[in-house]
Amino acid sequence: MRIAIINDTHFGCKNSLQHFLDYQQDFIDNTLFPYCEKHGIKNILHLGDLFDNRKHITIRALNFTRTSFFEKLRTRGMTMDILPGNHDTSYKNTNNLCTLVEVLQHYEDCIRVHMDPVILKYDDFPVALVPWMAADNKQKCLDFIASANASVIVGHFELAGFKYIGNSNVKSEGHSRDIFAKYDMVLSGHYHSKSTGGNVTYLGAQYQFNWSDVDDLKYFHILDTSTRELTPVENPTRIYNKFYYDDSNATTVADLIDPNLHSECTIRNKYVRIIVQNKKDFHLFDLFIERIKSFDPYDLSIVENYETVATSSDSTETIEDTATLIDNYVDKVLETNLNKDRIKKILHQLHTEAMALDLE
Repeated sequence: MRIAIINDTHFGCKNSLQHFLDYQQDFIDNTLFPYCEKHGIKNILHLGDLFDNRKHITIRALNFTRTSFFEKLRTRGMTMDILPGNHDTSYKNTNNLCTLVEVLQHYEDCIRVHMDPVILKYDDFPVALVPWMAADNKQKCLDFIASANASVIVGHFELAGFKYIGNSNVKSEGHSRDIFAKYDMVLSGHYHSKSTGGNVTYLGAQYQFNWSDVDDLKYFHILDTSTRELTPVENPTRIYNKFYYDDSNATTVADLIDPNLHSECTIRNKYVRIIVQNKKDFHLFDLFIERIKSFDPYDLSIVENYETVATSSDSTETIEDTATLIDNYVDKVLETNLNKDRIKKILHQLHTEAMALDLE
Protein backbone atom coordinates (compact mmCIF):
# COMPACT_ATOMS: atom_id res chain seq x y z
CA MET A 1 0.00 0.00 0.00
CA ARG A 2 1.10 3.53 -0.73
CA ILE A 3 0.18 6.42 1.56
CA ALA A 4 0.31 10.11 0.62
CA ILE A 5 1.88 12.13 3.43
CA ILE A 6 1.23 15.86 3.74
CA ASN A 7 1.89 18.29 6.58
CA ASP A 8 1.91 21.96 7.51
CA THR A 9 -0.82 22.94 5.07
CA HIS A 10 -1.56 26.04 7.19
CA PHE A 11 -4.91 26.77 5.57
CA GLY A 12 -5.92 30.36 6.29
CA CYS A 13 -2.35 31.67 6.46
CA LYS A 14 -1.69 35.33 5.66
CA ASN A 15 -5.10 36.19 7.09
CA SER A 16 -6.80 33.98 4.49
CA LEU A 17 -5.45 36.06 1.61
CA GLN A 18 -7.39 34.88 -1.45
CA HIS A 19 -4.28 35.01 -3.62
CA PHE A 20 -2.58 32.53 -1.33
CA LEU A 21 -5.66 30.31 -1.06
CA ASP A 22 -5.58 30.10 -4.87
CA TYR A 23 -1.95 28.96 -4.66
CA GLN A 24 -2.85 26.27 -2.13
CA GLN A 25 -5.78 25.16 -4.27
CA ASP A 26 -3.45 24.83 -7.25
CA PHE A 27 -1.40 22.32 -5.25
CA ILE A 28 -4.50 20.35 -4.21
CA ASP A 29 -6.14 20.30 -7.66
CA ASN A 30 -3.11 20.00 -9.92
CA THR A 31 -0.53 18.09 -7.89
CA LEU A 32 -1.87 16.19 -4.87
CA PHE A 33 -5.16 14.70 -6.07
CA PRO A 34 -4.06 14.01 -9.68
CA TYR A 35 -1.04 12.08 -8.42
CA CYS A 36 -3.17 10.08 -5.98
CA GLU A 37 -5.74 9.28 -8.69
CA LYS A 38 -3.08 8.23 -11.19
CA HIS A 39 -1.41 5.86 -8.72
CA GLY A 40 -4.55 4.57 -6.99
CA ILE A 41 -3.70 6.08 -3.61
CA LYS A 42 -6.69 6.25 -1.29
CA ASN A 43 -5.10 7.12 2.06
CA ILE A 44 -3.64 10.43 3.20
CA LEU A 45 -1.66 10.89 6.40
CA HIS A 46 -1.49 14.50 7.64
CA LEU A 47 1.28 15.30 10.14
CA GLY A 48 -0.25 18.39 11.70
CA ASP A 49 -0.82 22.14 11.29
CA LEU A 50 -3.89 21.78 9.09
CA PHE A 51 -4.85 25.37 9.83
CA ASP A 52 -2.55 28.32 10.41
CA ASN A 53 -4.00 30.47 13.16
CA ARG A 54 -4.18 28.76 16.53
CA LYS A 55 -6.63 31.32 17.97
CA HIS A 56 -9.22 31.81 15.24
CA ILE A 57 -10.12 30.58 11.75
CA THR A 58 -11.75 32.92 9.26
CA ILE A 59 -14.97 31.99 7.48
CA ARG A 60 -13.06 32.20 4.21
CA ALA A 61 -10.50 29.65 5.44
CA LEU A 62 -13.23 27.31 6.67
CA ASN A 63 -15.11 27.55 3.39
CA PHE A 64 -11.94 26.98 1.39
CA THR A 65 -10.89 23.94 3.41
CA ARG A 66 -14.36 22.39 3.17
CA THR A 67 -14.96 22.96 -0.53
CA SER A 68 -11.41 22.66 -1.83
CA PHE A 69 -10.12 19.81 0.29
CA PHE A 70 -12.52 17.93 2.58
CA GLU A 71 -15.36 17.54 0.07
CA LYS A 72 -12.97 16.53 -2.71
CA LEU A 73 -11.39 13.98 -0.39
CA ARG A 74 -14.82 12.53 0.38
CA THR A 75 -16.09 12.42 -3.23
CA ARG A 76 -12.94 10.54 -4.25
CA GLY A 77 -13.59 7.88 -1.64
CA MET A 78 -10.34 8.73 0.11
CA THR A 79 -9.58 8.75 3.84
CA MET A 80 -7.23 10.84 5.92
CA ASP A 81 -5.62 10.26 9.30
CA ILE A 82 -4.45 13.44 10.99
CA LEU A 83 -2.70 14.36 14.21
CA PRO A 84 -2.57 17.83 15.76
CA GLY A 85 0.37 20.16 15.24
CA ASN A 86 1.18 23.16 17.38
CA HIS A 87 -0.88 25.49 15.15
CA ASP A 88 -3.96 23.27 15.57
CA THR A 89 -4.13 23.81 19.34
CA SER A 90 -5.33 27.00 20.96
CA TYR A 91 -3.04 26.75 24.00
CA LYS A 92 0.67 26.00 24.14
CA ASN A 93 0.52 23.79 27.24
CA THR A 94 -2.33 21.48 26.25
CA ASN A 95 -4.00 19.98 23.17
CA ASN A 96 -7.45 19.95 24.81
CA LEU A 97 -8.85 22.86 22.80
CA CYS A 98 -8.06 21.71 19.27
CA THR A 99 -9.28 22.96 15.91
CA LEU A 100 -9.28 19.45 14.47
CA VAL A 101 -11.79 18.19 17.03
CA GLU A 102 -14.10 21.15 16.57
CA VAL A 103 -14.07 21.21 12.77
CA LEU A 104 -13.45 17.67 11.54
CA GLN A 105 -16.19 15.95 13.56
CA HIS A 106 -18.42 16.54 10.52
CA TYR A 107 -16.13 14.35 8.41
CA GLU A 108 -15.82 11.30 10.64
CA ASP A 109 -16.72 9.06 7.66
CA CYS A 110 -13.47 9.94 5.89
CA ILE A 111 -11.20 11.80 8.33
CA ARG A 112 -9.89 10.36 11.58
CA VAL A 113 -8.35 12.70 14.17
CA HIS A 114 -5.77 11.18 16.50
CA MET A 115 -5.35 13.22 19.66
CA ASP A 116 -3.40 10.49 21.47
CA PRO A 117 -0.39 8.40 20.42
CA VAL A 118 -1.54 5.41 18.42
CA ILE A 119 -0.33 2.68 16.10
CA LEU A 120 -2.18 2.53 12.79
CA LYS A 121 -1.94 -0.42 10.46
CA TYR A 122 -1.89 0.02 6.71
CA ASP A 123 -2.18 -3.47 5.16
CA ASP A 124 -0.82 -4.85 8.46
CA PHE A 125 2.14 -2.45 8.33
CA PRO A 126 2.31 -0.61 11.67
CA VAL A 127 2.95 3.14 11.70
CA ALA A 128 3.22 4.92 15.05
CA LEU A 129 1.57 8.35 15.27
CA VAL A 130 2.45 10.96 17.88
CA PRO A 131 0.51 14.23 18.27
CA TRP A 132 2.10 17.55 19.17
CA MET A 133 3.79 17.19 22.54
CA ALA A 134 2.44 19.80 24.95
CA ALA A 135 3.16 20.03 28.67
CA ASP A 136 0.20 17.86 29.68
CA ASN A 137 0.84 14.96 27.26
CA LYS A 138 4.63 15.10 26.99
CA GLN A 139 5.40 12.15 29.26
CA LYS A 140 2.66 10.04 27.70
CA CYS A 141 4.13 10.69 24.25
CA LEU A 142 7.69 9.98 25.39
CA ASP A 143 6.61 6.70 26.98
CA PHE A 144 4.83 5.74 23.75
CA ILE A 145 7.90 6.62 21.66
CA ALA A 146 10.05 4.42 23.89
CA SER A 147 7.75 1.41 23.70
CA ALA A 148 5.76 1.50 20.43
CA ASN A 149 6.03 -1.70 18.42
CA ALA A 150 6.69 -0.16 15.02
CA SER A 151 9.67 0.57 12.79
CA VAL A 152 8.22 3.81 11.38
CA ILE A 153 7.02 6.69 13.53
CA VAL A 154 5.51 9.99 12.39
CA GLY A 155 4.53 13.17 14.15
CA HIS A 156 4.90 16.90 14.56
CA PHE A 157 8.13 16.87 16.50
CA GLU A 158 10.40 19.63 17.77
CA LEU A 159 13.90 18.19 17.59
CA ALA A 160 17.29 19.84 17.95
CA GLY A 161 19.85 20.30 15.20
CA PHE A 162 17.68 20.53 12.08
CA LYS A 163 17.23 23.20 9.43
CA TYR A 164 14.80 25.68 10.86
CA ILE A 165 14.14 28.04 7.97
CA GLY A 166 15.10 28.00 4.30
CA ASN A 167 17.81 30.66 3.95
CA SER A 168 19.15 30.69 7.49
CA ASN A 169 21.95 28.73 9.13
CA VAL A 170 20.08 28.63 12.44
CA LYS A 171 19.53 25.11 13.75
CA SER A 172 16.42 24.08 15.65
CA GLU A 173 16.15 23.38 19.36
CA GLY A 174 14.18 20.70 21.18
CA HIS A 175 14.45 17.02 22.03
CA SER A 176 17.45 14.99 20.91
CA ARG A 177 16.77 12.68 17.98
CA ASP A 178 18.27 9.95 20.17
CA ILE A 179 14.81 9.30 21.62
CA PHE A 180 14.00 7.70 18.23
CA ALA A 181 17.09 5.50 18.06
CA LYS A 182 15.07 2.27 17.86
CA TYR A 183 13.13 3.32 14.75
CA ASP A 184 14.15 2.75 11.14
CA MET A 185 12.34 5.86 9.92
CA VAL A 186 11.08 9.01 11.65
CA LEU A 187 8.99 11.45 9.60
CA SER A 188 7.92 14.82 10.90
CA GLY A 189 6.13 18.01 10.04
CA HIS A 190 6.72 21.32 11.87
CA TYR A 191 9.84 22.75 10.16
CA HIS A 192 9.00 23.99 6.68
CA SER A 193 12.37 23.27 5.09
CA LYS A 194 13.13 19.65 4.23
CA SER A 195 16.18 18.14 5.96
CA THR A 196 17.44 14.78 7.16
CA GLY A 197 19.64 13.77 10.07
CA GLY A 198 20.23 10.09 10.77
CA ASN A 199 16.90 8.27 10.73
CA VAL A 200 14.89 11.51 11.07
CA THR A 201 13.47 13.39 8.09
CA TYR A 202 11.66 16.69 8.32
CA LEU A 203 9.45 16.64 5.25
CA GLY A 204 9.16 20.40 4.83
CA ALA A 205 6.00 22.19 3.73
CA GLN A 206 4.28 21.48 0.42
CA TYR A 207 4.50 25.05 -0.81
CA GLN A 208 6.28 28.34 -0.23
CA PHE A 209 5.12 30.68 2.53
CA ASN A 210 7.54 33.61 2.27
CA TRP A 211 10.81 34.74 0.73
CA SER A 212 12.80 32.42 2.97
CA ASP A 213 11.39 29.55 0.89
CA VAL A 214 12.43 30.93 -2.49
CA ASP A 215 15.31 28.48 -3.01
CA ASP A 216 13.66 25.50 -1.28
CA LEU A 217 12.10 22.74 -3.34
CA LYS A 218 8.72 21.74 -1.92
CA TYR A 219 7.23 18.25 -1.87
CA PHE A 220 4.58 15.95 -0.55
CA HIS A 221 5.65 12.35 -0.01
CA ILE A 222 4.55 8.81 -0.74
CA LEU A 223 5.31 6.03 1.74
CA ASP A 224 5.24 2.51 0.28
CA THR A 225 4.43 0.18 3.16
CA SER A 226 5.68 -2.90 1.32
CA THR A 227 9.12 -1.56 0.43
CA ARG A 228 9.36 1.17 3.13
CA GLU A 229 10.48 3.53 0.40
CA LEU A 230 9.74 7.23 0.84
CA THR A 231 9.25 9.04 -2.48
CA PRO A 232 9.14 12.85 -2.72
CA VAL A 233 6.71 14.34 -5.23
CA GLU A 234 7.63 17.90 -6.11
CA ASN A 235 5.12 20.71 -6.16
CA PRO A 236 6.18 22.42 -9.41
CA THR A 237 4.33 25.67 -8.72
CA ARG A 238 6.23 28.42 -6.95
CA ILE A 239 4.68 31.65 -5.81
CA TYR A 240 8.00 33.33 -4.96
CA ASN A 241 10.55 33.79 -7.74
CA LYS A 242 13.73 35.84 -7.87
CA PHE A 243 15.73 36.89 -10.92
CA TYR A 244 19.15 38.49 -11.26
CA TYR A 245 19.72 41.57 -13.40
CA ASP A 246 23.10 42.12 -15.07
CA ASP A 247 23.37 44.30 -18.18
CA SER A 248 27.15 44.10 -18.45
CA ASN A 249 26.95 42.35 -21.81
CA ALA A 250 23.49 43.46 -22.93
CA THR A 251 22.45 46.03 -25.50
CA THR A 252 18.74 45.21 -25.83
CA VAL A 253 15.98 43.86 -23.60
CA ALA A 254 16.06 40.66 -25.63
CA ASP A 255 19.58 40.08 -24.31
CA LEU A 256 18.20 40.18 -20.76
CA ILE A 257 14.99 38.19 -21.14
CA ASP A 258 15.39 34.43 -20.92
CA PRO A 259 12.17 32.77 -22.15
CA ASN A 260 12.83 29.84 -19.84
CA LEU A 261 13.03 32.12 -16.81
CA HIS A 262 10.99 35.22 -17.57
CA SER A 263 7.57 33.99 -18.65
CA GLU A 264 3.95 34.09 -17.63
CA CYS A 265 4.23 30.85 -15.66
CA THR A 266 7.07 32.21 -13.51
CA ILE A 267 5.79 35.78 -13.13
CA ARG A 268 2.02 36.10 -13.53
CA ASN A 269 0.34 36.29 -10.11
CA LYS A 270 3.68 35.60 -8.41
CA TYR A 271 5.77 37.49 -5.89
CA VAL A 272 8.75 38.54 -8.00
CA ARG A 273 12.05 39.98 -6.81
CA ILE A 274 14.69 41.47 -9.12
CA ILE A 275 18.19 41.41 -7.63
CA VAL A 276 20.40 43.93 -9.34
CA GLN A 277 23.99 42.78 -9.78
CA ASN A 278 25.12 45.20 -12.47
CA LYS A 279 23.14 48.16 -13.82
CA LYS A 280 25.04 50.32 -16.29
CA ASP A 281 22.26 51.34 -18.66
CA PHE A 282 19.38 52.91 -16.72
CA HIS A 283 17.15 53.13 -19.78
CA LEU A 284 17.68 49.43 -20.51
CA PHE A 285 16.90 48.62 -16.91
CA ASP A 286 13.61 50.52 -17.14
CA LEU A 287 12.69 48.62 -20.29
CA PHE A 288 13.50 45.33 -18.57
CA ILE A 289 11.29 46.18 -15.60
CA GLU A 290 8.45 47.20 -17.90
CA ARG A 291 8.76 43.85 -19.67
CA ILE A 292 8.59 42.02 -16.33
CA LYS A 293 5.52 44.08 -15.36
CA SER A 294 3.84 43.11 -18.64
CA PHE A 295 3.68 39.53 -17.32
CA ASP A 296 1.50 40.87 -14.47
CA PRO A 297 3.26 39.81 -11.24
CA TYR A 298 1.21 39.90 -8.06
CA ASP A 299 3.99 41.84 -6.37
CA LEU A 300 7.28 43.15 -7.74
CA SER A 301 10.24 44.27 -5.64
CA ILE A 302 13.71 45.39 -6.70
CA VAL A 303 16.80 44.86 -4.55
CA GLU A 304 19.85 46.99 -5.23
CA ASN A 305 23.28 46.64 -3.63
CA TYR A 306 23.41 48.22 -0.21
CA GLU A 307 26.22 48.88 2.19
CA THR A 308 26.08 46.33 4.95
CA VAL A 309 25.74 47.29 8.56
CA ALA A 310 28.84 45.25 9.30
CA THR A 311 31.75 46.81 11.15
CA SER A 312 33.81 46.94 7.95
CA SER A 313 32.52 50.11 6.31
CA ASP A 314 33.96 49.37 2.86
CA SER A 315 32.35 45.93 2.41
CA THR A 316 29.16 45.50 0.43
CA GLU A 317 26.85 42.61 -0.26
CA THR A 318 23.50 41.99 -1.83
CA ILE A 319 20.78 41.54 0.75
CA GLU A 320 18.37 39.09 -0.83
CA ASP A 321 15.87 38.34 1.93
CA THR A 322 14.93 39.18 5.47
CA ALA A 323 16.30 35.91 6.83
CA THR A 324 19.76 36.77 5.52
CA LEU A 325 19.48 40.32 6.87
CA ILE A 326 18.56 39.01 10.33
CA ASP A 327 21.47 36.57 10.40
CA ASN A 328 23.94 39.19 9.19
CA TYR A 329 22.81 41.73 11.75
CA VAL A 330 22.99 39.34 14.70
CA ASP A 331 26.34 37.87 13.62
CA LYS A 332 28.14 41.06 12.64
CA VAL A 333 26.58 43.94 14.57
CA LEU A 334 24.81 42.82 17.71
CA GLU A 335 27.10 42.94 20.72
CA THR A 336 25.85 40.50 23.33
CA ASN A 337 26.96 37.59 25.45
CA LEU A 338 23.65 35.81 24.85
CA ASN A 339 23.26 32.84 22.51
CA LYS A 340 23.12 34.41 19.06
CA ASP A 341 21.52 31.37 17.42
CA ARG A 342 18.71 31.59 19.95
CA ILE A 343 18.27 35.30 19.21
CA LYS A 344 18.15 34.60 15.48
CA LYS A 345 15.55 31.88 15.96
CA ILE A 346 13.30 34.25 17.94
CA LEU A 347 13.66 36.97 15.31
CA HIS A 348 12.87 34.48 12.53
CA GLN A 349 9.77 33.36 14.41
CA LEU A 350 8.62 36.97 14.81
CA HIS A 351 9.23 37.61 11.12
CA THR A 352 7.24 34.51 10.15
CA GLU A 353 4.34 35.58 12.37
CA ALA A 354 4.44 39.09 10.91
CA MET A 355 4.39 37.71 7.36
CA ALA A 356 1.31 35.68 8.27
CA LEU A 357 -0.55 38.92 8.96
CA ASP A 358 -0.45 40.10 5.34
CA LEU A 359 -3.78 41.65 4.43
CA GLU A 360 -5.56 41.47 1.12
